[in-house]
Amino acid sequence: MDRTSTTLTEALDHTTADLGRTDTKAGLILTLDGLLVASLSLLGTGLKGPALVLAATGAVALIASVVLALYVIRPRIGGSTYQDRASYAFYAEASPEDLAQALAEDRRQDRLQVLSLIALRKMRLLRVAGDTTLVAVVTIAAAILTR
Repeated sequence: MDRTSTTLTEALDHTTADLGRTDTKAGLILTLDGLLVASLSLLGTGLKGPALVLAATGAVALIASVVLALYVIRPRIGGSTYQDRASYAFYAEASPEDLAQALAEDRRQDRLQVLSLIALRKMRLLRVAGDTTLVAVVTIAAAILTR
């Protein structure tokens, strides 16, 4: 019994769910980054020596983490990388003839590949954002302890 169609549908559902979770994870990182900004503000302006270096390093890591998390939640619309002929970006700009042709074909494999590429890119960005947040946590905590 060929389960290709069922397996393909399950893979699409799983990938779509993973893609949705990336936005949630990015939101958690941004929330933690906001708390770290508050921690930095509690340090005040009179830092000197190692505390200043640690606070500055933490601030740079914090900025990097915020930028990376924002790239995760930033929508990717169109572009030559994701021409799957099975997404809203394609549907919005397709001619009626192209739309009818695209809907007549089973494009689930194309869609799975495109969604997987997007999910992989977002997960990689999340990993680096999480790592830079960790650097920010450690250096800001060290700045607080050494002031």
